[in-house]
Amino acid sequence: MSTPEVTPFHSQLPVKLSFGDGVIAELSDVLAALEVENAFVVVEAPVEGNDGLEAAIAACADDGIRIERYLKQSGEPTFEAADYVARAIIEGNCQAVVGIGGGSALDLAKAARLLADAGGTPWDYIEGGRPFAPPALPLVLCPTTSGTGSEVSGASVLTDTDRDRKFGLANGHMRAQHALVDPLLTLGLPPGPTAHSGVDALAQAIGACTVQTPWPRPSAPAPCATAARSRSPSASRRRTTSAARSSAPSGTARIGTRAGSSPAAASPAGSR
Repeated sequence: MSTPEVTPFHSQLPVKLSFGDGVIAELSDVLAALEVENAFVVVEAPVEGNDGLEAAIAACADDGIRIERYLKQSGEPTFEAADYVARAIIEGNCQAVVGIGGGSALDLAKAARLLADAGGTPWDYIEGGRPFAPPALPLVLCPTTSGTGSEVSGASVLTDTDRDRKFGLANGHMRAQHALVDPLLTLGLPPGPTAHSGVDALAQAIGACTVQTPWPRPSAPAPCATAARSRSPSASRRRTTSAARSSAPSGTARIGTRAGSSPAAASPAGSR
């Protein structure tokens, strides 16, 4: 059975979202529209060297936008990593933060943007001692896996290595200003992680339909079905099939946007 192709689309609320093959190429235009001359980019190590990614970063340089790159290694984002990246953003006088990678890289970019923009430590926000505020530092997120919808959510999960526990930072002000969801960035993902992220996308879709909040419950049957198609054998085996690969990032982004429209739904549903 063939997988229906997901057509490109754009969404403006609550995150400006672009979806489609090759939309990573919009990165330079997005930063230029934000009047950014110096951007800090968090890149997850496994996707460094991706042709589309490198071309997008090179285009930024060609357009006069200076890029400071931080290579995130494997593993969950930690309090220490968020503090380190926040200091680098401040010291580099960066005017925007870009996160490219899986959910952990995007969560790191979100947390670091918060600390660089508003100050404080993760604990200040977790314990409620410091209020969240509308960000002055723009954030652009580009996922390379599917499942968590981190590119459109207002949550970031960090690990406190001292306590060996995960904690969530969650607020609507943590959402990105732009999300570029390019299925071509997932083509290098091995079959195993592809299947796992498809299951994750399906679980997030079910959660979007069942979350109990005082806000209207999001209606997500179409994204649910889209995410479910992404975990089919076709997407796992045919690593270079664009149509099969498009289902998960499309479904997850729409699920995250619908669920994230409620402030209550900005909080993390669980840890990775």
